[in-house]
Order: sequence, then C-alpha cells, then structure tokens
Amino acid sequence: MNKHQQLRVDLHDIDRLVNHDFRIMSSVVDSKEPAFLDLVIEDAYGAYKARFKPEAPIKASNLIGNVHQMWGFPMDHEHPDFGLLIDFIEKPENEDPNLLAVPRSACADEAVPALHGLIDILEQMPSRPIAGFVHRVLGSDNVYPYFFKARASREAHHAFPGGLAIHSHECAVTVAGLSAAQFANQESKDTAIAAAILHDLGKIEWSRSAYNNPLITHETRSVIEIATELPRLRAETHAACADMLTYLISKEARCEHAACPEAVAVAMADRLSATRDGQISAFKASPRHYATADRRLNGQLKRYIRIQDRDGPLS
Repeated sequence: MNKHQQLRVDLHDIDRLVNHDFRIMSSVVDSKEPAFLDLVIEDAYGAYKARFKPEAPIKASNLIGNVHQMWGFPMDHEHPDFGLLIDFIEKPENEDPNLLAVPRSACADEAVPALHGLIDILEQMPSRPIAGFVHRVLGSDNVYPYFFKARASREAHHAFPGGLAIHSHECAVTVAGLSAAQFANQESKDTAIAAAILHDLGKIEWSRSAYNNPLITHETRSVIEIATELPRLRAETHAACADMLTYLISKEARCEHAACPEAVAVAMADRLSATRDGQISAFKASPRHYATADRRLNGQLKRYIRIQDRDGPLS
C-alpha cells in the first residue's frame, strides 16, 4: 500500500489519525479566527486544505515551502475534501528530500503517473542507500520544480512538458524488468535503475536557466547535479558503487562498446524509450497502412519503420 492509498484509508477511518509529511504551499491567518492558520498542503498525490492552531505565535509566511510532519484528523470523515484539522506540526522524522513530498502542482499533468511510478520503483528497491540517494537528488529544491515539468528534448523525443520525467520513468521500468541474473548482483541492478532514472538529469538546465554552453553536454551536467550527494552514497555503500553510478550517467558509458552490462542496460533502455516516442510522433500524421514515416530532426531526415497494418479484417 503506497502513501496515497494509506492517506485515503486514514481519512475515512474515524479511529485513525492522519500522520504524514506534507509541503506547505500557502499559509494565511484566518480573518474570523486569528488563532487559526488556513493552510494548503501537498504531497506527490494531491493537495488538501488544512487548519492549524499554533501553540505559540508564528509568522504564517515562514511555513510556506517547508515540509512538516502533520498529525490530525479529517474535518469530515464522509467528505475528506473538506480538509484536515491539524493538531501538531513538527519536523519530519527523516528530513532528507523525498519524492513523496514533491508537490503535485510541481508536476506537469502528463508526468504525474511517472512521478508515482518512480516512487513505487524506489520503494521496492532492495538497496535502500541507493534508493535514498535518488530520492535526495530528485526531491531537492533545485531539481524537483524543473525535473517534472521539463522536456526530454527540444524536438527529438518526449518534446513536451513532463517529457523528461516520463522518459526517465520508462527507462527505469525497462531496466527494472530485466532479470537480476543479467547483472553481477542486486546492488549492480539497483545502481543501473538509479542511473536510468538520473541519466538525463542535466537537461533540466534548459528549464532552469537561459545559460547555455555547447561545450558542456547534458551528461556532464547530470554528473554535476548528483555530485553533492555522492560522498554520502560512498559512505553508505562503498566507493565502487558511487563510482559506477557516476560512470553510468557519464558520456563514457554511452559508447558503443560499453564494458559492463549495467551500461548496456541503461543505454538500451534510453534508446528504446526515445525511439518509441519518436516513432509515435512520426506516425501521428500517417495513414495506418504506412510502413514508414519520416521526420526532419536538426536538419537531418530520420526514417521510422513499423509493421504494416492491414486494411480490413484479417483473413
């Protein structure tokens, strides 16, 4: 049962209080009852209205943007959308950035399933330090507002808001679906899944800044984005794990003769996801019976091929 399902159970169960981490999106003093604050709180699964009466005076604006662990009850168990009455607000037990606390509003509509899918993949990952590493990278304030709204490319594939998250999720699903026997061990597979999620992280620079340096590839930017978390990953696992993850995200791992199954798996998943989306785009304007369709990308013609559909019933 994921967090979203658990919260829904809590809201409808009169004997159980709500106990979850939420990001506070807005906080204003109730004009009729100044002792109360009216809040809008969010996690990765949606937004809720909430009311909170602080024990001591607090500046409402200081709460905005922060993640808190909240305890309370729904105002109306039959109609949970009425909001939550919060009894206590405190720092989360685990203050590390986490995808569960990414506000739903920070995600493009098309990318919402990808956000939930990434949470599920990481919750099921046996190597908890690696899962925590990905949570911290993607859940940080300088990444999540852009990652889940960014395009994966300007025109080649997943060239729409939220496309980067969708592409990254598709790559992770592909690698996760491979047999563990294809890797050295479970840690190797989990490292490959993490690399599949983070391999295009450097592309958020297009959304975050107008600065552009053609000499710096998005693979290099991806390594830069994860750099601050690498020392902790080395401490919680070992140097080889951190080094392997860095290698898998770097441009060196994309070469034709990558020397490890993890690199082959990530490169295969990347190409499969990108080519599939490109094929869908190419055939959108083509009749069903067309076996080929062309797209011009960066001045070059690219031809996509598919199994030719039959017209009429099969004989």
